[in-house]
Amino acid sequence: MMKKLVYTFLFLTSLINSYGQTLVDDLTMKSGEVCIALNIAEEKWDEYWEATQLIGNQNIGTFTKQTISPMIGIGITNKINFFAELPNISTFASAGQIRGDNGFQDINVGLKYKVFSLNKRQENFNLFVSSNYTLPVTNYAADYLPFSIGLGAQTLTMRAILMAGAFNEKIFLRGSVGYTHVGTTEIERSYYYADGSYYSTIMDVPSRYVYDVNIGSRLFNKSIHLEAGLNNQTSIGGDDIRRHLAGQPTNKMDMTNLTGRVRIFPLPSSSIILGYTYTFNGRNVGKAVGYNLTFTHQFSTKKSKSII
Repeated sequence: MMKKLVYTFLFLTSLINSYGQTLVDDLTMKSGEVCIALNIAEEKWDEYWEATQLIGNQNIGTFTKQTISPMIGIGITNKINFFAELPNISTFASAGQIRGDNGFQDINVGLKYKVFSLNKRQENFNLFVSSNYTLPVTNYAADYLPFSIGLGAQTLTMRAILMAGAFNEKIFLRGSVGYTHVGTTEIERSYYYADGSYYSTIMDVPSRYVYDVNIGSRLFNKSIHLEAGLNNQTSIGGDDIRRHLAGQPTNKMDMTNLTGRVRIFPLPSSSIILGYTYTFNGRNVGKAVGYNLTFTHQFSTKKSKSII
């Protein structure tokens, strides 16, 4: 067996945080507006938490995950936005004999609704709710950690988002809390151990709670956005990685990340986003550092009315 071969992927939360006008931010599109985005991301790690113990993994050296994610957002109404995303993921390591994997992962579709908005002079307060559903689109091997491109399970997430801005959003605070229900995944082996013996090809994947807190600033007529944040994911149930064995989808996957983001608008309808993520605390996950580059373009499908 592979000795100490473990890793758990940082899925939807880290991917979708990279964009503008997303399911987890405080921005919305008006009716008929469309935002298209392309996110390019890379994560690396050479240490991981086996349960709560941080250890190195010389067998595979430095593990790398690269992601290319096209995304589209559509303003259905001024308060309801639709989003869809389909990431393509590649995994590989700098040492060892194990080959990585690559391919399309899970399609992600969701809605965001602006529940409440209060604007008073230069201050504003907004409340949003969002929900998204993910479904594997290829028959990738879920029980192949760390090289699997996903966990092979359907998910449904519900989230509430609060935002308060001051001085015309030259400073703002945003926070969100959510719950992700995760289904089961099918594996190729007929027996596995997860705090007990199971003679089955079906694994239960733990559901999870998520939250994030962000502080930021939108400067120069909102042409530059700066953000720093703290993200957390806490599993509900699940087991720990066993000594000298690879991780598996039943594992508890807890992590706390520091994030940073700079968004620049070279044109009023287009932006470039640079992002950074550092996992500084976790359980059964890699101590990862990630970078991402995102390009966005927004336009309206409605024709302007002529004035005669």
